[in-house]
Amino acid sequence: MVFQVMPFTSALHSAFWPLISNKKLTELRLDESPLPALAKYANNNKEGVPATLCLEWDAFDPKLLLQSATFLAKGSVVNTNTIETFKTMDKKEFLAQEADTLWKLMLNGEAIQEPSRLCSWVLLMHADLKKYLYYYWFAFPSFELPGTLEQKANPKAVESELRLELCEHLLKSFEDWKRLNSEISGFFFVRIEESTSVKILSLAEGIKPGVKFDYIGLADPSSMDEHPGVPLRNLLTLLMIQCPEKLLGDFKVLCLRQIRHGSNPIGKSVVLSMSYSGEKLANQPRSFGWESDESGRMLPRCVNMKSSMDPQSLAESALDLNLKLMKWRLVPDLDLDLIKNTKCLLLGAGTLGCNVARCLLGWGVRSISFVDCAKVSYSNPVRQSLFTFEDCLAGSDKAKAAAHMMKKIFPGCKSAHYNLRVPMPGHAISEALEKGVLDDFNLLDRIVQEHDVIFLLMDSRESRWLPTVMGATYKKIVINAALGLDSFVVMRHGTRDSRSFQDPNAKANAFLGGKDVTYVPGHDLGCYFCTDIVAPGNSTADRTLDQQCTVTRPGVSYQAAALAVELLSSLLQHPKKAEAPAAVYSKSYQGGDSLESTGILGVVPHTIRGSLQNFQQFTPTSMLFPKCSACSEKVIEAFKDKKFDFLKRAAADKKYLEDLVGLTEMLNVEGLEEDVFTLDDDDLTD
Repeated sequence: MVFQVMPFTSALHSAFWPLISNKKLTELRLDESPLPALAKYANNNKEGVPATLCLEWDAFDPKLLLQSATFLAKGSVVNTNTIETFKTMDKKEFLAQEADTLWKLMLNGEAIQEPSRLCSWVLLMHADLKKYLYYYWFAFPSFELPGTLEQKANPKAVESELRLELCEHLLKSFEDWKRLNSEISGFFFVRIEESTSVKILSLAEGIKPGVKFDYIGLADPSSMDEHPGVPLRNLLTLLMIQCPEKLLGDFKVLCLRQIRHGSNPIGKSVVLSMSYSGEKLANQPRSFGWESDESGRMLPRCVNMKSSMDPQSLAESALDLNLKLMKWRLVPDLDLDLIKNTKCLLLGAGTLGCNVARCLLGWGVRSISFVDCAKVSYSNPVRQSLFTFEDCLAGSDKAKAAAHMMKKIFPGCKSAHYNLRVPMPGHAISEALEKGVLDDFNLLDRIVQEHDVIFLLMDSRESRWLPTVMGATYKKIVINAALGLDSFVVMRHGTRDSRSFQDPNAKANAFLGGKDVTYVPGHDLGCYFCTDIVAPGNSTADRTLDQQCTVTRPGVSYQAAALAVELLSSLLQHPKKAEAPAAVYSKSYQGGDSLESTGILGVVPHTIRGSLQNFQQFTPTSMLFPKCSACSEKVIEAFKDKKFDFLKRAAADKKYLEDLVGLTEMLNVEGLEEDVFTLDDDDLTD
């Protein structure tokens, strides 16, 4: 009957491509000489699985580790310098040269000492390292067997050839022998010495004159009952060259497959009954071995590895690694895509802005935009981590320099920059400046709407007012951070909708009573200005040098920046997102653990105040103020109706805001001064 084999199918692990790329760049360069490499195949393939020869991350490691059912196949990689060479190379001649090499190894006996050469292979390829495209074609050279070799019958299951006890002894003997001879274990001889004793012989031992054996053996990668794997073809060729007399007449081949069938540990193995004339093979037979492509055509293959090998893609994978590990055990419900796709606008690219940006990168945020109007000064780089001394020399714009550095740190960051001055109340707009201020206003209005989260990280209180108004109007998440000498405040602004302004007095009374209130809904939380009873004004006039600069202990900004970002991440992971309630701490209720105020990352406080005076933090919660100069209903409606005209009036006279929201009327109430006291942020740090 016709003797047929199951051919090898190549499988290249994704880790092989960066390996060969590095070889090409650092070692091969323009050298197109064959590069020795190691592949592996297995003899435990399940039914329907092709006989796979694998190249992996350790293809060039001489100490390649072979597991119990894997075997070595020595070959080479030929990497052409140009795609034209790869395409125009005479493939027939190329394969013939590889077959000549294999034939010589059989003739001189090297294939006996290194049986892994019988599974010889060659990978012809071209690596386009600019586009990460890899063109390749595998060849597994083997020889046509003479017509005097005959397969006498269909393969027989090993169970019908050897009893179960002997199969078990055979497997144990083979595994013991393989542990000591892993590199040559793909081919062997089997001798049954007693009814319960099996001896495994290497090829070098078995071909010696006078040495007897019962089976020619090979680790068979085939999964087909009717056909052995292609390594048998070259094994028989070798024996016909070196010891044809051992094949004279009838002989048996054990195709060892380490797959259990029922109680038999090698039950899927098969035995071939064959016969040969015993003629020595003197002339090199016809050779073949090119692998067909996925559609069965004799053509090369191409793999595009840009998505996994481009340095930017690799940087992104590395960035996401620790975050994804959080999901394994610690926080399985963590929504990393939500954080990754959140667009953050940082108003202020100074000490806080730089550190917030770096922390956002750590959480995998890809879109981070900067707004600032200052230039990098010589005092900035030591505290502001996105700037260098060269930025000072160049007089770089802070926003632009920060965005540029973010992309240098992580190329996948989409970092925009806007050099604009935020209009402020109490800072009158002259006729000469009006057009420029209008342009800044319109740009700020647009980019606030384009982002999901607004961070307020500026130096002055009044510079936070307009972004607060816009955030409340457009229902954005607003995170505010401010620094003192040794203190800081970080807070999230409450969202604003129709519920926020219903029965404000009743809500305030219930909140101040504190008896039954354990948390405040997200839409009822206050903003940065809700604790003020005056509108913000010009705080920069008549200031000494120490009052003009942000004078703070260096570590405070890192604390505040980290907490601002962690507050955002906890907020985004809460089931109610921006609407997450905040716990109320009082004598009757030490909140923070309620189901309402806790998300998968823990509680989501409204405000975090900290001090380095005593190294303490506390998390107060405050409600919205119906007469707030930044987020009250009247301010939001006035902003929607008049936009820039509203800003001009607020900039010209802060009293306009106080009149609009009713603060003027409230302050004129007789006896109010007895119930009001002045409180500065720093007063709360002791």
